[in-house]
Amino acid sequence: KAQYAEGYRAPTFFELYRGDGSIRDLGFETNRTVELSYIYRRPNHTLRTTWFRSRITDMVFRDSVAGDFFNNSRARSEGLELEWSQQLGNALSLDAVLSYITAEDTRRSDLSLRSIGTTPNWLSNVALTWKAGERSTLGMSWNHVGERPASTIGDGAYDRLDLSATIERIMHPDLDLRLGVDNALNARTVQFNTNPVGVTTSLFQDRIWWAELTWRY
Repeated sequence: KAQYAEGYRAPTFFELYRGDGSIRDLGFETNRTVELSYIYRRPNHTLRTTWFRSRITDMVFRDSVAGDFFNNSRARSEGLELEWSQQLGNALSLDAVLSYITAEDTRRSDLSLRSIGTTPNWLSNVALTWKAGERSTLGMSWNHVGERPASTIGDGAYDRLDLSATIERIMHPDLDLRLGVDNALNARTVQFNTNPVGVTTSLFQDRIWWAELTWRY
């Protein structure tokens, strides 16, 4: 499967208007993406391989030296993603994803092309689902984010483990109960938020226990 997509981003209010009310001469950012995929299917398993490449031109960038916004930056990324789904017997299923990506941009005063420090090269996910009984299902999900150079020491890479259990028709044919714990290993998880004036960090919550009741009607 081959796919080409092209999209645009208009300047935001913050980027377009100066403090004195005048309007900057800014155009649209353009994002062009190409994907090539191969899908291999068999009755009990499926393999998907996807190569992708993105190019962003005329990026809106705030030059800290000039103190203003310009359409003078660009970015590019390229990577490969592997997806594997398999039925392991009648009750157990596996879903796994492994991705490798390189990303670069010129969002700096000298417009030099460098790696994006907030983007990891490696990402992976593994999920196991076990149909433990006629009315019960257990789930486990592991998420790995590789090292990110923009982080402080110890905050670059992380692994999160989520666990869940579902019991259907509990005490009533239309009532389901779900229980779970997010971030079961209590891993320190830092998210990077890129904005026009730099990068900010957000710390995810620690281990969270939760319960959910669902009524079907």
